[in-house]
Amino acid sequence: MHKLKTSSYINFLSSSNELLYSKSGSSFSTPIAAGVAATIMSENPDIKFNYESMRKKLIELSVENIVGNLWGYNDNNRFLNNGKRSVVKGASCDDPSGQNHCQNGCCTRFGVCVENNTRFNGENLCDIEYGCDVAYGQCFSSRCDSKYSKRKCSENECCTKEGYCTSLDYCFIEEGCVSEFSNICLSKDLKNIDQYDEKYHNIIYEYNCEEELKPFDNCGISSISWDFIKISNDEHAISECERYKKLNCKE
Repeated sequence: MHKLKTSSYINFLSSSNELLYSKSGSSFSTPIAAGVAATIMSENPDIKFNYESMRKKLIELSVENIVGNLWGYNDNNRFLNNGKRSVVKGASCDDPSGQNHCQNGCCTRFGVCVENNTRFNGENLCDIEYGCDVAYGQCFSSRCDSKYSKRKCSENECCTKEGYCTSLDYCFIEEGCVSEFSNICLSKDLKNIDQYDEKYHNIIYEYNCEEELKPFDNCGISSISWDFIKISNDEHAISECERYKKLNCKE
């Protein structure tokens, strides 16, 4: 006698047939099979089902060879079914009425509530950038320039206009440093250097010196390494820039 076997791999799909996420384990498939069997028994009270008759009934009502991604396990490929031909769509968490608002977790772009940090195709379903709706649950942002951001830039970083944290060496207002979400945003203009704490002065001097040296990148006289200039005091760095300027080296 062939025993009835249930799949231990379940895909959760949206109403538009997009894969939401997958779960595995017989703890999922067994109660589903039992539930389907229970609905058949409740709708056929005059039939006294036993194991064999229920097995035959489930096979009779199943839909054959429509389950994909079985990784070679295609024997007896049958989709469990209780004979119903209508599909009732569950309530969407993004219903404008707000009645299905997610109490815990987030409301995804698929209209279902999931736990925070639930991932699909490498993306976090609770990220605003992935379509999470802040109106119907908890949502987060992977960008540092959002009030829903999961990460705050450290004291040694700033938030860029691209939405990521970067080191202070690149934290310039002229490059789009977002002051609202940064510990400090600097100006490249040496005229404004006194507005900042002295601990930031070297960053501004080094940037300006690098800009001064750019025209001489291809000069054969550039024997003094930039690493040496970086560890020197401010006055020395500035004087080196001036020296290179006066040489009028051409590419």
